[in-house]
Amino acid sequence: MSKLSLAASIRALALATAMLALGSAGRAATPTLASFSGNNFEYPGFGTDGYKTWDVHGDQFTTTSADNAPVEIKGMKLHLYVGGPSLAVETVIESPQATVLKGQNEAHGPDALDIIGSNSTYLVHGFDWTWDGTSQVIQVRREVYVTFSAVATASAKPSAKPSQPVTINSHALEIHQNENGLNRFLFTGNVVVTDGDCYTTCDTLEVLADRSAAANPNVTNPPPVKNAGSAPAGLGLGRIERIVATHNVVTRQGDVEARSETAELSPGDQRVIMSGSPQVRTLSSDALVEGGRILWRRDSEEVDVDPILEGSNGAGRVRVTVPELESYQSTAEHPAASNSATKMVITGESLHGQLGATKRRFDIEKSVRVEDPSLNVTADHLDAEFDPPTSEPPAAPGLSAAAAVPQVGRLNHVMTNGSVKIEQFNRTTTTQQAEIFPAEGKILLAGAPHMVDSLSHATIDGKKIELSTDGRKALVTGEPGEPAKLVLASLPGLTDTFGSNVPTTVVGDSMTMLREEDNSNFTFQGRVHITARDLEATCGILDAYTHNSPVAPASTNAPAADMQLGEVQKLVARNFVEITQRRANASQSDYVAHAARAEIYPQAAMFDDASDTPDKAPPQRRFVELFGDPTGAEGPVRPEVEVPPMQDLNVTVDGPSPKPSTASGPTRITSDNQWLITGPTGSIYYFEDNVRIDGGSFQATCDRMRAEGSAPQNADSTKPAGPVVLERVIAESNVRITQGTQVSTAGKALILPHEQKVELSENATVVDSATGRRMENANIELSKGEVSATSASAVPEKPLTRLHFTLPPGTFDNVAKPANKASAGTSH
Repeated sequence: MSKLSLAASIRALALATAMLALGSAGRAATPTLASFSGNNFEYPGFGTDGYKTWDVHGDQFTTTSADNAPVEIKGMKLHLYVGGPSLAVETVIESPQATVLKGQNEAHGPDALDIIGSNSTYLVHGFDWTWDGTSQVIQVRREVYVTFSAVATASAKPSAKPSQPVTINSHALEIHQNENGLNRFLFTGNVVVTDGDCYTTCDTLEVLADRSAAANPNVTNPPPVKNAGSAPAGLGLGRIERIVATHNVVTRQGDVEARSETAELSPGDQRVIMSGSPQVRTLSSDALVEGGRILWRRDSEEVDVDPILEGSNGAGRVRVTVPELESYQSTAEHPAASNSATKMVITGESLHGQLGATKRRFDIEKSVRVEDPSLNVTADHLDAEFDPPTSEPPAAPGLSAAAAVPQVGRLNHVMTNGSVKIEQFNRTTTTQQAEIFPAEGKILLAGAPHMVDSLSHATIDGKKIELSTDGRKALVTGEPGEPAKLVLASLPGLTDTFGSNVPTTVVGDSMTMLREEDNSNFTFQGRVHITARDLEATCGILDAYTHNSPVAPASTNAPAADMQLGEVQKLVARNFVEITQRRANASQSDYVAHAARAEIYPQAAMFDDASDTPDKAPPQRRFVELFGDPTGAEGPVRPEVEVPPMQDLNVTVDGPSPKPSTASGPTRITSDNQWLITGPTGSIYYFEDNVRIDGGSFQATCDRMRAEGSAPQNADSTKPAGPVVLERVIAESNVRITQGTQVSTAGKALILPHEQKVELSENATVVDSATGRRMENANIELSKGEVSATSASAVPEKPLTRLHFTLPPGTFDNVAKPANKASAGTSH
């Protein structure tokens, strides 16, 4: 700036002298006030050190000779100097009309106002203003609009984005100059801050900036300002130190919206530090992040969240709220559009996230908890990722949430690590790693996952487990050395009710679990092996059905043996089935069965004829039905059962005895249809159609057969019974028995291995080809070395087809089962 002109100095000095003279005269007498007016008005103000601190210019002025008379000015330009000998201009104030109070360092005006910082570091426009030179405060009371230049917002730190001008609108503004070397801008009422594509609204805003001319005190005599758009040149920079917004603060950039009571804005390095119940929300994904303090780096699109303190001694928590998992499958639209009021809430002790246009994710550390209507999760660490937006939100500066927002940015993946525990629908799973895919409705578990299902009373292990988020399905996969493993409640014991329960364990290559409200179905495939208290089986495919019970075990880690018994309803084994039933501590099996398919019912009530009713409380027995495969591709064409040996049965009358080499071996029986019933005191085996018997020392065929075995009871009733011993065999229809050279035929036959006796009835014949002996009679009794005709048959007259069974309570209407198998009331 140039020095004041001589004419202007003279005018100012004359005016000041006249004012002083009028003032002195006024103390002696009361003169008549004189009016003064003129053009090109200039009036300076000086500090206590004698240096000019301000001067005012005007195109026209009007005043009176009274002491401290107001000077009415048109076309006012007020220069505020930084002080000292440099005469460096810090601020220029322009107004078309103003009133200057000569003796009070004050100016004001009702009209428009423009304030220009040096080098245009800031520009202010507003109405109804006041300048107080003593307190160095400028007030603007209406329609404030302020621009801080890019230079003013620059930071010492390098930024990924170039600095842009910052504009601020508000109802009112106060500028406090020279506060500890800073200029303080205090905005109040409907404040809106615009920083590029970032918008902030609040009730109160404070901006602290360096005093601009302090950086270059040697510049003197600024040139006059021609208009509001010009500014003094060559002066220092008034960089913004900080911007603090308070009360109802809302900041929005693109799709991200932040709310808090206090926010510190740093335009240069694009940071927002929020406190006072801060929240950050992604509008398209409807994700809400909360904490005690949130740092939002707008340039890198990252957020760091410090926890909300929970008491003086407890660890604090951060909190994330997103739509519930079910909403991602229930609607193809964005989950925010669903009507569900429930949410999924994720908490932890710290959060770091990225909420950008191309990448959206957050990490939560320590004591992580996930609470969703469909599941609860705890873990050491959680990482969540969202779909990136596919289009930009509207660029309007308004912050209304009702503005149109693209339906993008859904949560697509959640990864949890370290001591993960998942609870959903009476099921608890522990693992080292779990991945949640909300849109697909599945959870992938790895790291030795272990599941306890308290409804089906099952525990499940495997190399990997895939769960559905609705709790209905689980897929377990294994590998050599770590197969899929299912542990169910113990099958009812066949020996007695004493002793510890042995859980039913199934292992295989993979397992699928389907759970309905009342029943669960477990399907194993590949190298299936079943072990139970008194049963062992292998097959290629197994379906296990359980009746779900609302009674949960005392502990989620309780073994299946400690859970409620009798929950296994049915086992269906397929593809080369082998079943071995052996009683506890017995060296010999009750039976060994081979079939293409077997249906095993752990509990069934057996009735011998129509006169028996459930009121008699028949004993509960295990019921097994066997099926063959006509092609032989998945097992034997006809099922085969190995039952206890016939105790060296020998009923030949003449000639040499048959070779006994195989007499002590098992008795092998095949037929088209077979049912095996075993209970605490013994077993009953039923065979129909094309029955073939190989007893080692003899062979037999018939159309129907019933074999009965008993388990001798131990003298000590608290100990298990001995192995089953075959007591008798009843054969019907087209019976043919071959032993050595002797062939016997009849309509019925009763074989008593212990008594070495066979009773034939209904047109019995005995023929020995070696001796030529032939005997025919209605009834014939055979024993070793003897044959005799009897008047009456000892064979029971009760037909075998009248036997029927009632299966355990519970139906399988809602789970898969063979179409040709009734679920209850089966008769044979």
